[in-house]
Amino acid sequence: YMNDNLSKIEFKPYVEELSAFLIKSVAGSDHNIDLKIDIPNIKLGIDTAIPLGLLINETITNSLKYGFKDKDEGLINIELRKEENGDDDYLLTISDNGVGFSDEVNSKSSKSLGLKLIHNLARQLQGSAMKDETKQGTAYVIKFKDIPQTLSPVA
Repeated sequence: YMNDNLSKIEFKPYVEELSAFLIKSVAGSDHNIDLKIDIPNIKLGIDTAIPLGLLINETITNSLKYGFKDKDEGLINIELRKEENGDDDYLLTISDNGVGFSDEVNSKSSKSLGLKLIHNLARQLQGSAMKDETKQGTAYVIKFKDIPQTLSPVA
């Protein structure tokens, strides 16, 4: 919100600040949680960045509360790539090396509001959220589009 232009947000600094704040808030200032962010210098529309921020908030909070529950250290990775399919599709991968959770748990079978939120936010971005079963811990791959701004800027 300190930016003059609110229609687009520089996504990498936004994710860096949000992630660092969440880790410090949940794990404390003397935590052993490493954060690896691999995001190109791109600007995303505000109607895309806000739902992605909520999605990142939910996944990082879950990692900290459940994934590293009995561990004193951990790693959270956040990576963003533009798909090379000619469309405006992006892939956001958020993963941790925590304990993970059962493959039988999914957004349809779970009563977890967090899982439902992750999938609904991905749908709001005209995309999908899938759990990557091949990774240690918990990993989500979110496919999404940069949503065009719905309101015209005020002069």
